[in-house]
Amino acid sequence: MKIRAVVRSAAVGVVAVALLVAGCSSSKKKASSTPTSGSTAASSSETANAGASTAASPASNPPVSGDPAAIKLYQEAIASLSKVSSVHLKGQGSDGPDTFSIDVQFANGKGATGTIGMSGGTMKIVAVGKSIYIQADAKAFSAFAGQDIPADALQMIAGKWLKISSADAASSDNPLAGFGSDFADLKTFAQEFTPTGSISLQPGTKTINGKTAVGIIDAADSDADQSILYVEKDGDHLPLEVVPGPKASAAPSSAGPTTGTIDFLDYNKPVTITEPTGAIDISQLMALMGGPSAAPSS
Repeated sequence: MKIRAVVRSAAVGVVAVALLVAGCSSSKKKASSTPTSGSTAASSSETANAGASTAASPASNPPVSGDPAAIKLYQEAIASLSKVSSVHLKGQGSDGPDTFSIDVQFANGKGATGTIGMSGGTMKIVAVGKSIYIQADAKAFSAFAGQDIPADALQMIAGKWLKISSADAASSDNPLAGFGSDFADLKTFAQEFTPTGSISLQPGTKTINGKTAVGIIDAADSDADQSILYVEKDGDHLPLEVVPGPKASAAPSSAGPTTGTIDFLDYNKPVTITEPTGAIDISQLMALMGGPSAAPSS
């Protein structure tokens, strides 16, 4: 439930596109230029894992361990989140030297629209059903894929709208399979907040945007990943805020502390989603780069 991991998983399509383009471009030059397990791509394991979990369609909520009262509250909060018609996730912060931001509005069952930032780079996201459009600048691609993108490929895709359609999931060679459905289905996206460690209740309450909130602490698998999910004390227990836990905020590593906040705002308010025009379909991009093309867009 580390807050920057939520931002990274929300932007996993940009990473996948970046690595895809890098692979196609480098294969035209020489096969040995393809990143190996010891290359920069290995440092993006968190992103790769996020992509794998995004592609999956869980049949039910993953198991959670810890204090029974905390488990019950967490399950009720996630169930309530999956049922709302819309929600606005907005926040910013840092994880050591890396900065992040998210400002995305979700319309449950329809799509999402907004922006995500990482280390000075910005990407726009528009999701419609199971298709998603992404537009990222050069800094965003570099922030998520390091040096894996050749200059010619970066020039080709930076600043342009890319479309990842539902038909792309039919290609076994496509690393983007399933990406986009998370944005239309809040039940699926809610899995990004699944605790990675034992959970417990934070003592006391906190007022967030005028509502009384109770905190659920995720011990995670390391001090750096500890976080707190605040939910409504009463009513449907809707999520209100995610912040780093006290151990994550105490600079547990040489990289520095985790800071920031992601707020859940504007529940059940209208969301306008405008589908971009003139976007490059990912299958066309793959063919253009000399790689295997995906199935035609649906």
